[in-house]
Formats: sequence, C-alpha cells, structure tokens
Amino acid sequence: MSRVNKEKYFKETRAYRNCNPLNIRATKARWQGQIGQDDKGFVKFISFDKGYRAVLSPRRSEDHTGDNREVGTTRRE
Repeated sequence: MSRVNKEKYFKETRAYRNCNPLNIRATKARWQGQIGQDDKGFVKFISFDKGYRAVLSPRRSEDHTGDNREVGTTRRE
C-alpha cells in the first residue's frame, strides 16, 4: 500500500489527530493498527496507512439489532 499523505487534512480535525480518515467509531472489533479510542469513541490508529487500510477492509459484524452492516458505521435515524 502506498504512503498516505496526512498533510492534506487540517491539523485540528479528529481525522488528523486519530489517523482515522473516515472517523470510524470504536466497537468490540479491533482493527489492525488500532491503538485505542479518543474521548468521543472514535478509533485511533498508529498511522494514516493503517486508518486507510481499515476503511478499505470488508469486515462485517452483526450489531445488537441483528442486522449485518459494516463495522464502525453509524446509522442515522
């Protein structure tokens, strides 16, 4: 995987601080390169490369409602 340019993100954004380009929310599942979560429950990655890898990963999980969806995605009500 090619190196990801972190500099195109504003330094004040959550995506920049967490190396999490799509702001994936923390779940029971652990992502490769995950080093924890921030105070709002978003995953923190060790590098932007790992954050992008998680975005491209086809991992799926069953949530508490029983429907199958992408791990870390949120449902708008």
